[in-house]
Amino acid sequence: MRANFLCNPILFSLIFTLSASAESGFLVVHVKDVEGRPVVGVQIGTEGDGANARTDQSGKARSRLAPQTRPNSWVTLQVLSHPPGNDLVLVSPWDHRTLVPAFDNESDNYVPVVVASRGDRAMLESRTVLVAIASQLNKANLSKDAALPTNSRGIRDATQHQAALDEVAAKFGLQSTEVEEAIREWGKKTADPYEKGLSALFNGNYPQATKDLSDSLELRRKELNRARADVFDAASFLGAALYSEGKYSDSVNAYQQALDLRPEDSSTWTNLGQALFRSGKFSAAVSASRRALEIDQREHASDMRIATDLNNLGMVLQGTGKYDEAKEDYQRGLDITVKASGPDSPAIAPKLANLGTLYFLQGDFSSAEKLLRKAVEISEKGDASHNGELSGKLLNLAQVLSSEGHYQEAEQLCNRAIDIDRKLLGSEHPFLAFDLDTLAVIIVDRGEFREAEHLTRQAKAILEKRLGPDHSLVATEMSNLANVLVKEGDKDALAEAEKLFEEALIIERKAFGEDKRNIATILIGQANLYRAEGNLEKAEAICRSALSIDENSLGMEHPEVITDLNNLSDILLRRGKNVEAEELLKEALRLGEQHLSAHSPLLAAILNNLGSSLCSRRKYRDAEPFVRRAIAIQRDDFGDLSPDLAIGYSNLGDILEAGGDYVGAMTNLETARDILEKALGKDDPQTEFIRRKIQELKRSQQLSQSK
Repeated sequence: MRANFLCNPILFSLIFTLSASAESGFLVVHVKDVEGRPVVGVQIGTEGDGANARTDQSGKARSRLAPQTRPNSWVTLQVLSHPPGNDLVLVSPWDHRTLVPAFDNESDNYVPVVVASRGDRAMLESRTVLVAIASQLNKANLSKDAALPTNSRGIRDATQHQAALDEVAAKFGLQSTEVEEAIREWGKKTADPYEKGLSALFNGNYPQATKDLSDSLELRRKELNRARADVFDAASFLGAALYSEGKYSDSVNAYQQALDLRPEDSSTWTNLGQALFRSGKFSAAVSASRRALEIDQREHASDMRIATDLNNLGMVLQGTGKYDEAKEDYQRGLDITVKASGPDSPAIAPKLANLGTLYFLQGDFSSAEKLLRKAVEISEKGDASHNGELSGKLLNLAQVLSSEGHYQEAEQLCNRAIDIDRKLLGSEHPFLAFDLDTLAVIIVDRGEFREAEHLTRQAKAILEKRLGPDHSLVATEMSNLANVLVKEGDKDALAEAEKLFEEALIIERKAFGEDKRNIATILIGQANLYRAEGNLEKAEAICRSALSIDENSLGMEHPEVITDLNNLSDILLRRGKNVEAEELLKEALRLGEQHLSAHSPLLAAILNNLGSSLCSRRKYRDAEPFVRRAIAIQRDDFGDLSPDLAIGYSNLGDILEAGGDYVGAMTNLETARDILEKALGKDDPQTEFIRRKIQELKRSQQLSQSK
């Protein structure tokens, strides 16, 4: 039998009014319910040192602050004990933080704080409570630590959204469904632009959230002296809405406005770092992410918070090509999380996945596969059919396996991820588009271009419907589709690809300007198109433009710049500009040896191209060590399954044939043929090409013997 059962339960939405007494170092607390009635016996205080009192008959209590606390310092409030028979939850300030007023004029210096009776569904009729719940949910959706799948581009994770909803609802003693419905209905009824914006942001309606929060921000600027905390919140959530719309530069401006008001807010520094990164301001993004970590370390935040900061910093460093620094931060975050929560905790799965993705980018596929399989194993301990985080890890693992030549298992994992996300999110969510895109990439790897085209068109249609035709992610998908069409190679496909590249460039230039990485990525695809059409002069000019953009925005040591050097050298080789090509390849090799992993497939590609260039100039003896080194890297990475390894064996066969070693040449060409037959099938054009080379070699050998 429960004590204190009330037939008509009172909604205990209580207002704490904080003000400083004339005596320095004290906060005076007034506790009232939403009807203005004082509440007796609530003990409240601030985190850290200090003495805390219970409220008296007038609802007032005086609490001593920690000695180092000064006026205009931020403090975090907490309910330490409840009146008999009540279980209270702190509602407002929604993030439990408030500024300490000046130590004078007690009657004027106060901050209202709301508390509700946990589990009382009547609280969902209170605007104050709904603002607090929506704010907590929106912040949780922004700041949760999660794995970064290679296809993640800033769209809200529905699984993270549901987890945040469950967590916040439980904090208030409510059901997730009733909280979600209350916020939705409140957004329809309220006339306040801030409240409408919070509801729209919670529901994923980012254009509406941007409009409402922009209106709210303008109104609240005028009340800055009286509502600094509210302005901070409006700016923060506006930054989130703009970020989700793909308006990254505008998002940066909003977050910077928030930091002008609260410069030591680590979460906002983290969000600013992500927005800066998406805007192409990589150095500033790293600095912002480091600032978040420094603030939390200085304020002795929890170990898990520090681990999250390290993980977020690692993501930004990874994106800027600073793989070794990113690996160090990922590993530190993982070690802290394992120590805090155990080696099989769900909390370590995102860290394992991020570290595994980094190893994949460095070309260490064996280490990447091991980490990602562990991340999948941990995530599978939950209900896999409803686990969106699992789907992201399955996709990451699939990409690794595809790069290793394990196409069948990679496709199975992709299809499993698609099934999970379709059941969880529906058939029109952007995450499903990214799933389809990942499967398309894997199918391209095994040469099924028509099927890949079909999948990429589906992904493009989903993004256009959900985000609008002018969103940056739609431009990216246009470029992806164009790349697949270039692979197909027929006249109609190439004509459509050219049109798609041009449309994508228009969208990205409008969003980012002329000199951003997104532009360079599309230009590289465009150069590949003109190379396929035989227009090598135009391909070279475009490739040089992409290289210039990447050099300016990323720096010479970034893997993308090294890739650009390799791509440009390939075009120069096709144009017969071997000397310049070799100079670029040697520079790429120098940079690669300094900044890439010894396992890097890019390093192997550079070595192969350098060997090919030397062969074309009949410098076979000089070429052979480069090609053998490329084969060693690829064999360690892929085993005997990758078509890229077959290229190395084919090149080595050419070198040995030129030197008169027909037996060695035949052995290498037959090895290349066996790899391609196993990976791509006997009827694949690449396999047929190697078969023809073998027949030509046999004829050359017979002619040599007849002489």
